[in-house]
This record gives sequence, C-alpha cells and structure tokens, in this order.
Amino acid sequence: MLQQEHKVGWSKLVWSRSNLPKHSFIFWLALLNRLQTRDKLCKWNVTNSLTCPLCNNEREEISHLFFCCKFFNDV
Repeated sequence: MLQQEHKVGWSKLVWSRSNLPKHSFIFWLALLNRLQTRDKLCKWNVTNSLTCPLCNNEREEISHLFFCCKFFNDV
C-alpha cells in the first residue's frame, strides 16, 4: 500500500505549466536545500574553496546565492 504524501503549499508555484521544466527543477532543488553549492561540495571533499565564484566575497550557500550575492541579484 502506498503512503499518502504530505502536501506542500508551494507545489503549484514550482510545477506550473508556465514555467520551463529546467527552471522548475532548479527551484524545487533550492526549496528542498538540495542544490550542490560549494558549502556542500566542501563537505564531500569535491572542492576546497567555499568562496562564491560569482562575487568572490562570501561563502557560497543557497541563502547567499538567492538573497545576498550582488552578482546574482544584478542578473
């Protein structure tokens, strides 16, 4: 028997028909905190640098990319 999944309020916003599938997928990963940012890659020993390659100022993590990164906000 399949379990009923817990519904989330952002589902229709992410998976809207007006969104490109690639954008929906990246948005979904960001909401679940699953983007492979440098803070996570460092934990997995993939990279040694935590610095954001876009602005070279702060540690690259999801909150920095979407809310603090000057380069990302300018785009």
